[in-house]
Amino acid sequence: MDRLTTKMHGQLDYLSVIVLLLTPRILRWNGKMTNLLTALAAGTLTYSAITKYEWGVTQILPMRGHLLLDAMSGIFLIMAPKLLRVHNPLYRTALVSFGLFQIAAASATDLPEEETPEHRSQFVIPVDVEQYVRE
Repeated sequence: MDRLTTKMHGQLDYLSVIVLLLTPRILRWNGKMTNLLTALAAGTLTYSAITKYEWGVTQILPMRGHLLLDAMSGIFLIMAPKLLRVHNPLYRTALVSFGLFQIAAASATDLPEEETPEHRSQFVIPVDVEQYVRE
């Protein structure tokens, strides 16, 4: 199976935001589900906009952190029916499906070369130490 590039992942992020916003409204789901999916869409939109990838606006969050947030969001969606006592089978199925999609997308995305373990340098303190050392 081919891996997702960060560019493709970004496209999926913004598509996911649209799907999370529109699904409960088009299907006329209750306020609890609509609010939950709207909050998740807002979160996804926010961390996607600040991610260091082709679709990021401010380029703050490393892709590794973004993928971690995707996975955490997916786990939350899978657990949401139990945590929030969602009994409607359609809602339960949708939440679990959205969650599985989030985890699959995070798992299938390649990290940029500079974020892979073999290319990461050791932690470096960005300070000129010599100015603090007295002879």
